Order: sequence, then C-alpha cells, then structure tokens
Amino acid sequence: ILIGNHLTVSKKVGLETKTFPFWSSETKDFDFKGMYKTLEAADEGSIILLYPNSYNISGVEPSLAQWKELASLFLKKRFFAVFDCAAQGIVSGELQKDIKSIQIFLDQGIQVAICQSLATCMGMYGEMIGALHVVCKSKDIKNKVLEQLKYFLSILERFF
Repeated sequence: ILIGNHLTVSKKVGLETKTFPFWSSETKDFDFKGMYKTLEAADEGSIILLYPNSYNISGVEPSLAQWKELASLFLKKRFFAVFDCAAQGIVSGELQKDIKSIQIFLDQGIQVAICQSLATCMGMYGEMIGALHVVCKSKDIKNKVLEQLKYFLSILERFF
C-alpha cells in the first residue's frame, strides 16, 4: 500500500509504483488472498512496502501465520521488504509485539529496510524525527545500498 508521503516520495525519486489489495470490503477485514495473489504476480526483486502492525489506514493486519507465508514468498521472489514502523509500542502496548512481523522476516534472512518514525512514539507530533535501518547480507550489498540512498537523497533535497 502506498499512501500519502510514500507515494509522493516514490514518484519523486522515479520509482514505478503499484498497489496490492489490503482491505476487503466484502469481509470487512484484511484481504490476505488478494494481497498474496498480487505479490505472487509481481516482478522478482521488487521493493514492497509493508506495515509491521495495524497502525495503518485500515486498522487490520496479517496474522503471524500469514506473515510467515508472506516471508516465504519474499524469499522465493527475492523481494526487498520496506517496513513503515510508525507506531511501535502504541498498537499493542508492547514494543516487541508490534514488530513481530519484522522479526519473522529477519529470522528467515530477508534483507529489509525499516523506516522508523519516532514522532508518535515520543509524543512529538508534527516533528519529523525517525531513523532508517537497513539490514544487508554482505558488505558489498551494504555499499550498493549506501550509494542508492545517497542518490535518492540528492534527488529529494531538490524537492524538500
């Protein structure tokens, strides 16, 4: 799901964007089948944005079993997971529980980026405070990621 700033920033740096079903108006719940089917058809090596907990526009999220299925698909398709972690500890009241999905991906050796907004967690609304964590499998990949981040930041500096 790309909403708000995600869509704007993605387009500004020249990324092609697509969406996947997340909410089922029929069941009034998370649309796991629709999401999985769409991701299964996505190009190998795609970058996929995920929310690690239900702090999203729909208020629903995959079950732990569904997160494990998604992680298996990410391994198979060599997807790169980007987690938007905006409210760690606020959704469930437990820091570790709200990032269990991320831990499932890390436990399977999936490279991830975690965009961690700290404004909500720290009660600093309206402030742009956060961190970007990128887990890479090798030093070579780390160097490539750093180069890409520098490139994207140079583009974003022109717009903000």
